[in-house]
Amino acid sequence: MSALTDALSDYLTLRNRLGHKLADSARLLPRFVAWMDSTSQPTVTIAAALEWCQQQPSTGPDSVIWPHRMTAVRGFARYLSGIDPATQIPPLGLLPQRRHWSPPYINTPDDISTLLQGARC
Repeated sequence: MSALTDALSDYLTLRNRLGHKLADSARLLPRFVAWMDSTSQPTVTIAAALEWCQQQPSTGPDSVIWPHRMTAVRGFARYLSGIDPATQIPPLGLLPQRRHWSPPYINTPDDISTLLQGARC
């Protein structure tokens, strides 16, 4: 078991005991740590985090997968920075999450009258 694996176990336990729901982190971070171990990288760096987050070829920059991965790694890196001063914390906005909002539909006075008349029936 690597030092990162031990640290991940401690991190997830701590976050869980603090009341955080760790659905994404508990699923993503073991994959990240396994990848770090397989590539013989003992310390989390911005470059390593970025490389891992972007390695899934079926998604592109407009996907929410990359930012979700980075959010999980950023939290873990923040925790690790207290243990290993060589740890680099990926900055916010490195993989921005693009939100696609639909414009709101604004009812006209006629629409409201029609709705109210229909509700009276």
